[in-house]
Amino acid sequence: MSVFFSPVNFVNRRIAPSLGRLAAAAGAGAVLGHALTYLLVVPAARPRDALLASTGHSYWWAAVVAGAILGLLSAALVAVRQFTSGFRGEETIGPEGIGPLAVRLAALQSLIFVLQEILERLDVHAPLTTLLTGRLLLVGVVVQSLVALALAFALYFIARAAAAVGRAFRRPAHVRPAPFLRPALVAAPPRTALAVAGGIRAPPR
Repeated sequence: MSVFFSPVNFVNRRIAPSLGRLAAAAGAGAVLGHALTYLLVVPAARPRDALLASTGHSYWWAAVVAGAILGLLSAALVAVRQFTSGFRGEETIGPEGIGPLAVRLAALQSLIFVLQEILERLDVHAPLTTLLTGRLLLVGVVVQSLVALALAFALYFIARAAAAVGRAFRRPAHVRPAPFLRPALVAAPPRTALAVAGGIRAPPR
């Protein structure tokens, strides 16, 4: 999180974002990992552009815009969710959530990448053998995993910062002032009063 949706979680809500936030982050990471994969597999610009054009990537700029929007949405949702938790004094995301979050992001991003590459080629009737160009799939899965780890750390720090801000804005619990206590008037015991009176001497004449 809410940041950053369906109440279904992969893990406890206090440890990782919910399904909607996770999906938004995975979508953004998949686009980034996709771009980095092609840069690594085909470093030269012209051959890379030719490969992208022949394998159904004519929509790529729209995908980049969508990925950027999903990334901002994911960060905003996480920030809102953790700010709210901090403001309410609830437990917020801890460092133990980075590992599980990175694993789930890596799995989702890799799945998106592989399905995307297959569907792109089927759409333009390109041979699926082009998936093996420069070990594209293998490099893609590795890159997606590294991007997922980076995203997990980024979301963690966003969450911690938002929770800290929420705690800073939290109003302290209302404390009732102690009731005003009037001093009790205690009458002096008779014996004590007499003793005090007897102890007072008359002034000398």
